[in-house]
Amino acid sequence: MDMNGVYRQLALFDPSLAASVADEQLLLLPEESEEINKAIAYQDWTAAIGTGIKWGGNFLGGATGAVARGLQIYATILNNSSANAGRKANFLRALQDHIFQANNYGHEPKNIDNQIATQRLRVSTTEQGILNQQTALDQVTQVERFPRTQYTNQELYAWMGSETRSLYNSAYDLTYDLAKRAEKSFQFERPQMSTASYIEMGYWSSARDGLLAGEALFLGLKS
Repeated sequence: MDMNGVYRQLALFDPSLAASVADEQLLLLPEESEEINKAIAYQDWTAAIGTGIKWGGNFLGGATGAVARGLQIYATILNNSSANAGRKANFLRALQDHIFQANNYGHEPKNIDNQIATQRLRVSTTEQGILNQQTALDQVTQVERFPRTQYTNQELYAWMGSETRSLYNSAYDLTYDLAKRAEKSFQFERPQMSTASYIEMGYWSSARDGLLAGEALFLGLKS
């Protein structure tokens, strides 16, 4: 709580109010001191009046009675002044309380504004974290999608295997046909060996996709 602000607000109404508040402890207001002093004075005057009437009735007579009546009037004035000072002190105490409450209420919106600003900062930080996670997720998705678009998945290798088998089979058929022609040319040049057969069937095995078919055909040619 800003006590200096309270002092300044009190001083606007009555400079004496500011002096009644120090080190966050309320002291007696001047009006309260006045009320107490006048109440004590009233008691002193009424005590003195009683003594004066008792003593003066026997010795001084009418003059003393007149003085006693004057003192009684003055005591009544003191009593009324004390009551008025008490009411004024109550009003000033209420004013102080209202000022303190107003000061508290004045600080409360500032605290709420600070809390709102803090929550907004947290929301902004959370949103940035979500954005970073979404960016990371997009990057992972792109990395995972890249091999698929570059023909590195299972379907690509299956296609490559099928095409390779077809290519090897075509190459084998062409080689086998050339080998049979060479065999016929050899038989034509050497009629005595026309019944000999060097190139046989069955080098290509579909069960093994033609594995080692080329080596077997080459061996037949060399023989």
